[in-house]
Amino acid sequence: MKYSILVFFILGIFSCSSCRDKECDFPAAYEFVIPATLYPAQDTFNIGDTITVTSNFSDMVYDQKTKKKYHLVDFRFYPVTTIYKLDTSIISYNLTDFDIVVDTAYKYNYLNLSDGNKQVVGQYRYSTTRYSLEYKIIPKRKGLFFHRFGVDVGIDQFQDFEGKCRNKGSSATVKLNEGEDNNVDFLLESGNEDYPRLYWDKKEERFYKHGGYCFYIK
Repeated sequence: MKYSILVFFILGIFSCSSCRDKECDFPAAYEFVIPATLYPAQDTFNIGDTITVTSNFSDMVYDQKTKKKYHLVDFRFYPVTTIYKLDTSIISYNLTDFDIVVDTAYKYNYLNLSDGNKQVVGQYRYSTTRYSLEYKIIPKRKGLFFHRFGVDVGIDQFQDFEGKCRNKGSSATVKLNEGEDNNVDFLLESGNEDYPRLYWDKKEERFYKHGGYCFYIK
């Protein structure tokens, strides 16, 4: 009797191990999906208008690779905002055409890059069971622009969380406005042929997964 119990116990261990191996059999890293909204969702704004970007979600976060939700407690997502000027012959994102307004409740600040461009970077606010971040964009000059709100989890990809597979890293994408069009075709109206080549031709990976949104300021 004791021998039978031991056999079943050992078989159970192997069975659980096999299930775990199968669950962890996915390519590359986890790919968490982060919701965000840009509103009002218009294709044209005026100087002085207020455009609001907000991202608010539960700490049970959906992973695209395993099709499961994971409990991410005080996880560091490394959100970053970049606004490219499309109607120019050079690739520029120095933010001089906008005022970026962020409430002091959020740690989200300007970052000056070595090439002279500028982004807004920081972390989500985590409170109780939710993540939140909000900022406002106020245009100061006319033009055609490409806004990206993404997350850069890859720079800290081996953060731990409950149920994480060993040796698997983490990544994340931003789903802006529930995956709407977000004026992606405006990339084709750029004055620089690099934008269509770099972003429109690879729009799923480089536009939609990074919270892309294009708009005119008139």
